[in-house]
Amino acid sequence: MAIIYDAVLNPTKQEFLSAWLPKQSWFPLEADAADLAYLGAYPLMTPPAPSAWNPTCSGSTAASSTSR
Repeated sequence: MAIIYDAVLNPTKQEFLSAWLPKQSWFPLEADAADLAYLGAYPLMTPPAPSAWNPTCSGSTAASSTSR
């Protein structure tokens, strides 16, 4: 069971990135971090159990079914 906290990020992600990006050596000097725009989000879901996507985890591997 998961514990879900009602968290508030301060500063926001956009505020953090606006301050952090210009300090990076790879950030273009002519760009303005204040022009950042929120484009969307992608949910990061928990992957399925290993047996659901990996047939070798089901217990029926070739190594376990050796002939005598």
